[in-house]
Amino acid sequence: MGRERSLEVMNRYLNDVLSERRLDVIEEIASEDMKDYSQEIPGRAGLVHHVRDFWRIFPEVEIKVIRTVAEENQVVGIWRFRGVPKAEYWGMKPNGTSVEVVVWSCFRLVDGFVTDYWLTYNALDAITQMGAEILDPNA
Repeated sequence: MGRERSLEVMNRYLNDVLSERRLDVIEEIASEDMKDYSQEIPGRAGLVHHVRDFWRIFPEVEIKVIRTVAEENQVVGIWRFRGVPKAEYWGMKPNGTSVEVVVWSCFRLVDGFVTDYWLTYNALDAITQMGAEILDPNA
C-alpha cells in the first residue's frame, strides 16, 4: 500500500472523521480488530467511542493539521485543536474557557488499515488553560 496510503488514512481521520464528523469513514480506514491504546473498548468501537467522547467534551472544536509524516506502515499526524469544553475534562468542570492543545496521533497500518493507534498530548497544559492550579508538592 505504501506511504501514500498512510498519509491518506491520517488525513481522512483528521479531516473527514474529526473535522467533518463522519464516523462512517472509520470503517474505511481502520481494521475491525484495531487497538486504540487510549481505550479499553476493543476494535473499531473503541475508536468510535474515543471520537464521540472528544466531541462530547468539545462539541464545537476547530482542528488544524500541522504536519503529517509517513512511512510505508506508520504515520504521525501532528494537529492542534481549539475549543471550549462543555463537559468535565480531566476532572475540571467546564468554565467557558477555551483551550488549545497540540496532539500527536500515531497509526500503525497493515494492508492499508489502522491496526494500532497511540496519541500523546499535554493534558496538564489543557487543564491549566482551564484554570487548574498546579501546586508544588515541596512548597
